[in-house]
Amino acid sequence: MTYWGKDAAKDLKTYRVSGDPELNRQVDCVPLIELENAIEDAVRINGSLTQDTAAQAAARVLGYGRRGAKITEVLTLAIKIALEDGKIVEKNGRLLPEE
Repeated sequence: MTYWGKDAAKDLKTYRVSGDPELNRQVDCVPLIELENAIEDAVRINGSLTQDTAAQAAARVLGYGRRGAKITEVLTLAIKIALEDGKIVEKNGRLLPEE
């Protein structure tokens, strides 16, 4: 996992996606802020998702065809931090865009 300083690039709203699956970055080389942004986009686009479907949608957006244990682990952490940062909210077991 690539970590940035506590407040580094908190205003970054994008994430990089390769057009070529062979050039995809390993998930642990993607900065956490980019993973959070992919989660936030997935929730905003879909409206209401479980944590599992949010992770699945974010994995697809990032170009990962399959979601193995490492991708699931890292995206679960990104969801936790996105919730803590107020980028998304959880109500009745569903993730929703921030209000």
